[in-house]
Amino acid sequence: MVRMIFARYHVLKSVTDLEIELGNSGIRTNRRVTSSGREVGGFLLGRGTLYHLLSNPLYIGKVAHQGKLYDAMHEAIVDQEALDRSRELLRCNAVKRRRRKNLPSGRMLHNCHLMQSPS
Repeated sequence: MVRMIFARYHVLKSVTDLEIELGNSGIRTNRRVTSSGREVGGFLLGRGTLYHLLSNPLYIGKVAHQGKLYDAMHEAIVDQEALDRSRELLRCNAVKRRRRKNLPSGRMLHNCHLMQSPS
C-alpha cells in the first residue's frame, strides 16, 4: 500500500488529488483492536497523514531520533530515491504564506476596513 501511495503521488504530483483518489478507492488506515477491546482505525487518509507518510524516513528503513537518522531493524519499503522525490515535490508544492510578522503594521486585520460594506 505504501509503495502504491508513493507511486501515485509521483504521478499525480498533488497531495489533495492523492487524498481524493485514495478516498474514492476506499483505502483507509488499518483497523485494530486494543487490549481493552476497543476498535480503532479504519479512517480515510487525510492530507496531514499523507504529508507525513510521504516524507517519513521510516519507509526507507531509517528511524529519526533527536535530529539524526539511524538504521532501523526493519527493511525499507521504498528506496531513498522515492523518498527524495516525494520530499522535493512536497517542497516545490508548498504554499508560501505571509506571516503576521511580515505584515507592515503587524496587525492581522489591518485591511479589514476595505472589506466592510458601506452602511
